[in-house]
Amino acid sequence: MQCIMALLLFSACGSDSNSDSDDDDNPTPADTIVKIPLYFEDSFYNVKADYQAVRIGEYLWMNRNFNHYLSNDRYNTPTRAQLNKVLEIYRRKVSSFQVNMDDFTKYFGLYYNRMEVEHLYGHAGSCVMFEGKDRVIVRQSTGTPGDSIRAWGLPADNDFRQLFAMCGEVTTSSIRFALSCKPYENPVAIPIPESYWFSSRNTNRYEFNLMPGGARFHTKTDWGLCFQGNEDCHDYVGSTGDFYMFYEAVRWAADNSKTVSVHDFVDCKEGKLWHWLNVRWCRKLSDKELGYKLFINAERTNILKLGLEETVPAGYSELANGYLRGFYVFYILDREHPLKTIREIVNMADEAMKDNG
Repeated sequence: MQCIMALLLFSACGSDSNSDSDDDDNPTPADTIVKIPLYFEDSFYNVKADYQAVRIGEYLWMNRNFNHYLSNDRYNTPTRAQLNKVLEIYRRKVSSFQVNMDDFTKYFGLYYNRMEVEHLYGHAGSCVMFEGKDRVIVRQSTGTPGDSIRAWGLPADNDFRQLFAMCGEVTTSSIRFALSCKPYENPVAIPIPESYWFSSRNTNRYEFNLMPGGARFHTKTDWGLCFQGNEDCHDYVGSTGDFYMFYEAVRWAADNSKTVSVHDFVDCKEGKLWHWLNVRWCRKLSDKELGYKLFINAERTNILKLGLEETVPAGYSELANGYLRGFYVFYILDREHPLKTIREIVNMADEAMKDNG
């Protein structure tokens, strides 16, 4: 049995005292948000589903978790009884979250085990994401002449790191404010009393539509939950399909056998889980689409934005995806008056990596 201890410090979590970024709190104007239709097809299960992408910095991200069933065998369909159970365990009023279950599936998304995650990822070639009104399959080079792979797929940990950096800071509150739905923005974005996620400070600035769905156990599991520190702890037995960390956390399956979470802290270093997790894909825009490449010197004291045909100076290498690149895009790239210096964002990225992996 796997033992999970969820230390939810409700007295601390109720506060929105964490400072925001130096950027203003205003959301990105709706008329500047780039939205692209997506069409998912699964030839193995004969499933088709429509989604949508939004641009966030150098990426396109699905603006909703996958919420389609892989087949007619809906064994992992969430039930009202499972929602009621987790609300009671977390000492929430069950009556405060009596929602339509179709709405729940639509906005929170479904939860997939690791085999299903890898099936969605399309390793067998059956799952394809088509992009735009012309429904094209976007491909990217592997670095080997003449070889390419599909560009849409399961995000790796560095993709999530760059997404979080686009929130200005890599903290639970900054991510929640920037990426989460506003209270009542959809039928299930309900501010449950004593739950802090749907704050009035949420901007959903990129229309990413983050929802705190937690995860679900893939088998009978012993776990524990503490309230107000370690003073009031209880052990529970979770049945297959039971929710945990629900309405207090986000958990996604990531590529390279990782799990990425946002709860009391941000975690980009957890390993592979067989639990049922939410899934959404992303695509990094190509150099050609961006119209530039970014390079950093060995001392990490300077970052250069160069045209695609410009010569790279000696001592510079391409800036990798992740916290530092995300901070550069957010605070410096294409700003007439940068909000941070290179030294500052290097320090911020180092701290984020140390704290969150």
